[in-house]
Amino acid sequence: MNEHNEVPEWFADMIIGLATVLQVKAGVPLIRGYWLAMKSMSKDDIELAVSQAMVSTDATYGRIPLPAKLIKYAVGDGDQQAARAWQAVIDAIARHGTASGVDFDDTRINAAIRTMGGWVVLGSTHPDQMDFRRREFQKLYAEMLVKPPHDDLAMPLTGHMVKQIKQVTTGLVPEKPKALKQGSGDEQKVKQMAACIAEGMAS
Repeated sequence: MNEHNEVPEWFADMIIGLATVLQVKAGVPLIRGYWLAMKSMSKDDIELAVSQAMVSTDATYGRIPLPAKLIKYAVGDGDQQAARAWQAVIDAIARHGTASGVDFDDTRINAAIRTMGGWVVLGSTHPDQMDFRRREFQKLYAEMLVKPPHDDLAMPLTGHMVKQIKQVTTGLVPEKPKALKQGSGDEQKVKQMAACIAEGMAS
């Protein structure tokens, strides 16, 4: 299995904690499914999403929120994030043009642009057509917030000079989380948080 698809222990503990609070059984397939949907998020965003889900007035015993709902707790309105991503694209076109390729740190941008025909095609779009392309991009990007793109779509985008790639930092993606060792301080913190919340809701 791809290492990127391996479920970190801290993530499993968060989902188990959430499931415990909501009185849901969290088996391996469920945890793995949630990781596949949420693995592009930072650890902090995932912890925020889980904690928000635990105390939300929409919480329902016997039912764990779908990944899309958890993602929304963390990132807010997908349309707003898609608009920020599009602005990063426009800035990159203005700065780098299409002579060189680009590699956005938010690989959903790479994937959306590749789906639209690639970096050169998008960068060569006539100004009269850019609003249409913006709507196309934002729709694709919003979908990828819920369902991360395949690795082949997320690869760097090539320009006219195939071997030259510019790295583009967007500020949309924090550092990727690393798996925690069993018994680590962060792991214990998550378990304690889940136990405290569960105790408070039961009282």
